[in-house]
Amino acid sequence: FRLAGSTVTSQNVSLAPGASSQVSFDIDTTGVAPGTYTHGVYTLDDNQTAQITIQQPATFEVSNLSAPSNASVGDTVTVTADVQNVGDVAGQKDVEFRFNGSTVATQSEQLIAGGSTQVTFTVDTSGVAPGTYTHGVYTPDDNQTATIDIVGQADFQVSNLSAPGSAVQGDMVNVTADITN
Repeated sequence: FRLAGSTVTSQNVSLAPGASSQVSFDIDTTGVAPGTYTHGVYTLDDNQTAQITIQQPATFEVSNLSAPSNASVGDTVTVTADVQNVGDVAGQKDVEFRFNGSTVATQSEQLIAGGSTQVTFTVDTSGVAPGTYTHGVYTPDDNQTATIDIVGQADFQVSNLSAPGSAVQGDMVNVTADITN
């Protein structure tokens, strides 16, 4: 069996005069670049050829990641990205949102060849410790990442309240206090 002029595999066949036999070849196209190729079965005396088109499988690329660069613990964060099938055939693949190396949300997307969609992930940061984290949108073929700074919620403390103990109706009263975060 030859593909694009190169012998890929062969079999030894012995036949009596006038006899025939069917041969079968299983050919792995992994690593064969997309394109149209001549292939065929060849003997020392004859050959028969045909054309085969190898298509690029569904390949999902990620672009245009949009996410806030910071949030407070407890905020809900919305992350969007565009996912496009740059392959030659339709396909379905899982698209994941990963936060700090862990998958926190997954959605399955079906795209025609050349098709695209915008994916949206909404993530609750409750329980996330303050810090800087890497997050992103991942497909089996590609990803885009960004960083987000998660800050603690404000913890305002009131101290040193100063106010008069009494006032006459109609008087202006001055009240002061220190606020500390």
